[in-house]
Amino acid sequence: MAIKKRPILLIETPRAGIFGHRFLVSNIDRLGGLSPAAFMSRSALCREGNDYLSVSAPVSQELPGGSIRSGPETLLIAGIRKKRLKENEYTATQKWLTAHLQLVDEIIASLPDNRTAGSSTILAAPLLSSWEEELAELVPPRALKKKNPLPAILAGFALGVAVAAAIALFLDP
Repeated sequence: MAIKKRPILLIETPRAGIFGHRFLVSNIDRLGGLSPAAFMSRSALCREGNDYLSVSAPVSQELPGGSIRSGPETLLIAGIRKKRLKENEYTATQKWLTAHLQLVDEIIASLPDNRTAGSSTILAAPLLSSWEEELAELVPPRALKKKNPLPAILAGFALGVAVAAAIALFLDP
């Protein structure tokens, strides 16, 4: 049975328990070269881009000293192409995001209460995996961005240059 491609969900929250401000993902290994910080920076300027959709809301962050400040909490789907969504699919996806932004507390509560993450700004939140599976049923595969072919193209180019250099060295009298 083929594994259905799933969107990647990212959460940026200022209130990740003892860790404070962090990015949450279902599985850090799924990120590949994807940068949560880069997506969230773009999302802060515009809620939709050519490869993401996001929603955000202000939340209260309790600081270690007991003071409280407000900061944005964002739920983002990375690798989704809005242009490939039909209007009803886009509307349903936005509703899903908005509804699940209200449930981020569940994800935060599921984080292990230990300090093994150290200074890492990206934390694994395995509960997000079930959200990604749910979202995979909503978002059609045609709307998911394919892997970037650039690394393969660059690798092919580098191999070609290396072969040409080896041939030149071999033929040089």
